[in-house]
Amino acid sequence: MPSCVKNVSTGLTTRGSTHSASLRASGARNGRSSAGRPEGRLVRRLRRIALLLLAAAVAVAVAHALWPRPRTIPQSIDHWARAYGIDPHLARAVAWMESGYRADARSPTGARGVMQVEPGTWRYTEGLLGERVPPTTDGNVRIGIAYLHHLLLEFRGDRRLALAAYYEGPQALRERGVYPSAERYVANVLALSRRL
Repeated sequence: MPSCVKNVSTGLTTRGSTHSASLRASGARNGRSSAGRPEGRLVRRLRRIALLLLAAAVAVAVAHALWPRPRTIPQSIDHWARAYGIDPHLARAVAWMESGYRADARSPTGARGVMQVEPGTWRYTEGLLGERVPPTTDGNVRIGIAYLHHLLLEFRGDRRLALAAYYEGPQALRERGVYPSAERYVANVLALSRRL
């Protein structure tokens, strides 16, 4: 019996047991799976698209993990209020009274940002924190809330005195008492804190 036999029905020449393996291999190259089912271009394209979408989703997740979005002003206020143990409603009310949540707000006295922090107060609060804080919107909120925390400690938790000191300065409060304008500010902040 010859080692090479020509199959009359298919016209294929086969050698021993390599016949079925070569048919499976050629079938897979012609769009058929090893089980002989059609795979088709559409299925291959859908697989490629699925892999690309998966790769894109992974890339987006990694990007969000490595480069988180900056917090919004309300998120920043709530974050730093929790970090410094301040009632978030009170912190939001101070920010609203100071700037209306405007990061670009500036006063004639040099106070800046959401919490209207003056440069001297910024440096003083950085000293209390023991670190430099970047001059960003989030940094401004952090400094303002850390300073409010310090004033609440200094005035033994008395919100009225701490807010008056935030408005007019702790030294002025000790020397001259609460200004009439500071009384209105304190009343407005406390009333607003019940609504925010």
